[in-house]
Amino acid sequence: MSTRFRYPGLPGGMNLTWHMCVRSDGQWRIADVTAIDVSDESPGAGEAVTLRALLGLEPTGPCA
Repeated sequence: MSTRFRYPGLPGGMNLTWHMCVRSDGQWRIADVTAIDVSDESPGAGEAVTLRALLGLEPTGPCA
């Protein structure tokens, strides 16, 4: 899933992407959340930042 959002003071906004999976117990899980800065001044120059990397966690597959 993906969405674009804006905050005051953040030019262009952010593209936020994530995977949603249904676990064996029927509960939903959100995995692999990534935020990419979308600047109005230099389109396409944003850097992808994953929350797992910021937290120092090992990368995993979408529903591992």
